[in-house]
Order: sequence, then C-alpha cells, then structure tokens
Amino acid sequence: MAPSNEHPPSKMYLQLVHNHEFGAFAAVVTSLTHLATVYLATSRTKACLYLEYLQSLVSKLDMLPMSRQVAALTVEFEVRQGQLAAADAKLTQIRAIPVNEVYQLKQSCVEDILQGDIHTLAKTISLATHSYKKAKAKSVPMYPQFQDILAQVYRKLALTMPDPVLASQKAAKLSLTPVESRLALQTLSHALRLKHSREGISQSLHSLQEAYGLYRETRLSVETLSGHTAEEAAAWSSTQKKHWWKQRVHLDAQLQLLVDKALVLVKEGLVFCGVVPYSPLLLPRHATTNTLVPGQTLVSTNLAGFPWEGLFPPAFPVSRLLSFAPLFVTPTTSISRQRVHYMVNPGGDLVHTAQFLDPFLSRGRTEWFWSTCDNVCDTVSCLGQSDVFLYCGHGSGERYISRELVGKLAACPVALLMGCSSAKLTNAGLYQPEGMVASYVRAKSPAVVGMLWDVTDRDLDRLSLALLTKWFDTGLSLAEALTYARHECKLPCLNGLAAVCYGLPVF
Repeated sequence: MAPSNEHPPSKMYLQLVHNHEFGAFAAVVTSLTHLATVYLATSRTKACLYLEYLQSLVSKLDMLPMSRQVAALTVEFEVRQGQLAAADAKLTQIRAIPVNEVYQLKQSCVEDILQGDIHTLAKTISLATHSYKKAKAKSVPMYPQFQDILAQVYRKLALTMPDPVLASQKAAKLSLTPVESRLALQTLSHALRLKHSREGISQSLHSLQEAYGLYRETRLSVETLSGHTAEEAAAWSSTQKKHWWKQRVHLDAQLQLLVDKALVLVKEGLVFCGVVPYSPLLLPRHATTNTLVPGQTLVSTNLAGFPWEGLFPPAFPVSRLLSFAPLFVTPTTSISRQRVHYMVNPGGDLVHTAQFLDPFLSRGRTEWFWSTCDNVCDTVSCLGQSDVFLYCGHGSGERYISRELVGKLAACPVALLMGCSSAKLTNAGLYQPEGMVASYVRAKSPAVVGMLWDVTDRDLDRLSLALLTKWFDTGLSLAEALTYARHECKLPCLNGLAAVCYGLPVF
C-alpha cells in the first residue's frame, strides 16, 4: 500500500487545538456562571439547575479556579435561602484549599465577602465587619482593577458600621454598573434616614422589644394548646377542659394587649415621620354608596404571622398582598353565585361543622345551584369550573388538593380555606414564601381567605357561616364581609383575627 500523503498532525498542532477547545469551554462556563448569578436573585429553581450543570461541567476537567468560583456561587445560593450552617460549612471546606493570592486574589476577596454575609445574617456583626475589612485590605492595593470589589465591600460595611454614611458615599462613588450604583444609593438613603431617626428609634426600642416578647410568648402558647388530637380532647375531664378554656381566654386578652401595643408604636412612628395618624373620619369612602373603600397592605413574609388587621378600625376592610403583581393586571372583581363548589368535612369527623353549615349550603344548592366536591378525583375539574371554592375541614385541604394541582389550574377561583393554619406561610430565605395560600395566589386566584394559626372549631363554624351570609346576601366585598364575620367569634382576637384575606377586593 502506498504511503498516504497526509501527515499526522504535529504535537504543536494538537496543543493549539487543545488550547482552543479549552478556551471555548472556559467561555461557556463563564457565560453559564453569569446566568446563574442572575438567577440567584430571581428564580431559585433556575439557579439550582444552572449550578448543578456548572458543577458537572467543571468536575470533568482539572479547572481549579472555575470550580472554586462555582463552589462560591453554591455558597451564595445557600446564603440566599437562609441555610447559614450549610453555607458556612461549605465555605470552610473551600477556604481549606490553598489559594494562589497572585492569580486568585479577586476570588479570595469574594470568599471574604461571602463569609461576612454569613456573619451578618447570623447577627455576629463584629465578625462580619472583620471579614469585609479583610476583603478591603486585599482590594485597596489593586485599585482600580478591583474597583467593583471595593464598591461591594463599602456597601456591605455600610450595613454593619455604627455610622454608615461615609461607607455608603464611597460605595456610590466606586460603583461601576447602574445596578450597583442604585443599590449603593439605596444604602446611602437608608443610612441618612437611620442617622436622623436614631433618637426616635431608641425611644421606641424598649416598647418594641416588649411587644415582640409578648408576641413570641403568645404564638408558642397557641402552638402548645393546639398540640393535641380531637380524640385526646374528647377524653379530657371537665377540669381539664375548664383549664384549657381558661388558657384560651387568657391568650385572647394577651393578643389584644399585643395589638394595642403595636398600634401605639405605629402611631408614634407616624407622628415621628410627620404623618398624621389615621382617624375613622378620614377613611376613604365610595362617593355613591358612602361605604368604606377596601384597603390593601403588602406584608413581609417574616411578619405575615402577625394579625395586622387588628391595627385598623373594626369596620375597615383590609386584604393582604404577597407582592405588587396583582395591581398590574385586570382583576376579577365580580363573582357569580351560581358557580360555587364546596368540600365540607371530607375527613368525616367534623360532624358539628357539617350540620351547622348545612342549612346555608342547602339553600345554595337550591337557589344558586351549588355543587359539592365529594369525590376527590373530580376536585380539579370542579375548581376549573368554579368562581368560588369553599373548603371546611382540617388544615388547608392540601391532603385532597395538592399545591401542584392548584398551580396547574388555568383559572383559579376564589378560595375560602376555613381550616386551622390554612393561611400560614413558611419563610424560604430570600425566595418566595411557601404555603397553600401562596399557591392559590400564584395561580392567580382573585382572593383567598384562611387562618393564620389553629382556632377552635365552633368559633370557626360561626365565622364561616357569617362570612358566607354577609358576602352572598349583601353587596359587600369579601374583605368587608370578613370584618363583620370576625365579630361572631367568642374569642375575637385569638380566633377572629386569625382569619385573613389575601388578594384584591371581590364582590
């Protein structure tokens, strides 16, 4: 066989091809890293997917700088979720590997900032300040190459220093991108407000600590009293029942005291800011009907467990919002009484609830053609054809209708979840809160009613019947009907204020 004219590639040619492919691979990893960084602040699910993909990519080659950068992104992801212990442990493992201070100095600064963020969220401010200053000491000699790191360090220091104004001004001056500049200006604005309001904060600090301690005591007591089954309660003696009710009445008075303290603090804050506290005479009303205009309040996840509705006048209707998103869409404000499905006592053990609500439900079936969702398999189709879904049972009904099924609904109805802790939200760090009421809101339900904590069944039955009667027999909005229904509870604070409404006004 004649020798081929094509010669095998030389060693130098192979090395050039390898370097070219390595550069392309590094560019792909860099692009994916930027995408993961963006999704860290916007979408937990997508951030998790990109981080897993990056970890699988960098593990295939010996790319220590990139693998270290991806590992730091994973730590930041856990910090944003509030998993401080896991983030601290992973960062300790990363920093145990020696770093070349010449070629990886910027990555070392990033890790110092991450360590400071962990200490900041853990409330160990002195350790956080020390970590930020370490990053600053490494970055100053490298200015202006490390200008972005310095801007970030000064912005972080402004959150931990007693006098944050100077650090905020430096962060605003050094910021390179519009986003960083906006964040620095927000920090500076906050620092200036903090400086001018320090006197007012110190005056209210003692009252705030006292109110928060009372709030924690009340919540723990409610959870303790609710930690039993119906079978256990049925076996109690008359003495045990009297003692249990005595504790409930005491907690109702404690919660009323807490609401009064919070109201005083709010009024003091409004006066300090130069705002005249509201008066029932100044509340907005409709020009034609002279009825109160429903109000909305945006509640932080960390504060969602507090009954803020008790701070408003008794007849003022207030509904909650998880975000501003519902304000930018055309709301469904008119609800048809002929499109109602309900699920009452699906577990079969709330006999009094079924008997107490049966007269009104019978009227609904006769006059408005309501239908029941006795078959759990047909519940999804019932929800898709309803304007209102009523659930009366234990919890939020997630046992029968999962969050995934609610999320798949093309048109989610108004949900009345009349069960214990049906409106309870669980904090998920910097991401959106978790809970059944949040699932209905994200599925674009016009409004959701639920309970913040466990309540007694008889009071809940009275509240449910009053809510249905006021809403369907009058022209009141759902939030306004709820304000009247709360008065039917024998424990107006402990049980009445547990009922909250999320969403926009619906009639």
